[in-house]
Amino acid sequence: QGFDVGYMSAVDTRDASLTGDHAPVFNILRLQRDLGSTSRLGVAYTDKIDGDASNRVLSVAGRIVRGIASAQWQLAGSATQRDSSTVRAPLWNLSTTINGRRHYTRALFTAIGTGFDAQSGFISRAGIANLGITQRYTYLGKKGARFESISPEAMINGTWSGRKATLASTFRESVVMLARNNTRVAVATHQAGADGQSLSSE
Repeated sequence: QGFDVGYMSAVDTRDASLTGDHAPVFNILRLQRDLGSTSRLGVAYTDKIDGDASNRVLSVAGRIVRGIASAQWQLAGSATQRDSSTVRAPLWNLSTTINGRRHYTRALFTAIGTGFDAQSGFISRAGIANLGITQRYTYLGKKGARFESISPEAMINGTWSGRKATLASTFRESVVMLARNNTRVAVATHQAGADGQSLSSE
């Protein structure tokens, strides 16, 4: 089986040009291939040409599933040229999940370089890194018991921004209980770290 191919090209008006002298040209190319019934590999390329200025992004991403375990990843790089200088920056994304009947674990790591620029796509905020971990275990009771399952869960999330990293953190604990009449009872606590705590990354 080969790759599925998608391609789109468009020309914008001169109002969207940096100088107003050119009509920016956009190109988007995407290749995707299934690896078995549940896994996938994809490659994407985008560019924006605006006279002598340009923005190009290349991305490779994949998804692998093996039983109750799965992993998704993405590696991308951008190159933005303007005024005879070129800024290059990376993007990384990795998430892994184990989703069993009793045990659930998810870990996510994302990092976007300060100069990463996707002018043919959407990046909400560059220059940040994020790490999140969720852990849950389900205790199964007997059928008809007062509580047929009890699922305590803990989640921690941290975000770093800038060279002298500004840290924002979140920690949450929760317990979900399923009663014999299918009533769900949830109890949760939430703690957020103070924004603006400076951590030196040097």
